[in-house]
Amino acid sequence: METARIVKDVLKERGIVLRKSKDTSPDMSIFEKLGEVKNFSWNLFEPLMNGGGVSFNDETFFIEKSQSNPKGLGYPEYFTSDEVKNIPQEVKDTWPHEYVEKIESFESFVDVTERMMSSLERLKKLNDKNYRIIIVTHDALTGSIVNTFTAGQSTGINPGQFISLERKGDDLVATRVGDVTEGNSQDDVIDISRQ
Repeated sequence: METARIVKDVLKERGIVLRKSKDTSPDMSIFEKLGEVKNFSWNLFEPLMNGGGVSFNDETFFIEKSQSNPKGLGYPEYFTSDEVKNIPQEVKDTWPHEYVEKIESFESFVDVTERMMSSLERLKKLNDKNYRIIIVTHDALTGSIVNTFTAGQSTGINPGQFISLERKGDDLVATRVGDVTEGNSQDDVIDISRQ
């Protein structure tokens, strides 16, 4: 929400007219489906990727990276491949039961992707071509789109980047991933058009 408000304010400052929405937030609509990854905690997730100490429910314990992340994946690859679900049970048995329940309750990448796609399906049905829609969401929701349209070269966007989706017939097609900084050149934008 904070980022969306900043985007809205910058657009207004630049004289771009924003349509009024029907909900209580002027010029913005809130799609609950585009919210954060459900049941997720970075403080509990990050040690699974990198190893290290964890404090949870007044207990402190150590996670060995070689056991929780034997492939040595970083973020977002660890999240997008749902590696939490691949940690061997014998490793999980050495951790506090409540912690294991919590990390196993993290929303899967498949479910996150489904939420994003269902939201895009809703937008795809809009026939008003007199305006653009800007969606501001968390990077986890963009992973599948970017991965698909970059043929596996990237698994998400970084802060300050965007994905451009355009209607082609009855489909929404990703056409670009790039930086939103002023003065970006064509070299800063990756064309990911579908062939």
